[in-house]
Amino acid sequence: MLLVQPYATQAGNLSVRLAPGVRGVAGVAKRRLTRLARSLQGSLGGASGR
Repeated sequence: MLLVQPYATQAGNLSVRLAPGVRGVAGVAKRRLTRLARSLQGSLGGASGR
């Protein structure tokens, strides 16, 4: 299994990130879920008016 993920570099160029194997794909999925959870916490915390 190979995950190919396009992304923009700091300079705005297009590059490709490769995640070979099941472990690489699982690592990418874990990082995405962590980012999603953090952004949801931030948006929920900001909406509560604390």
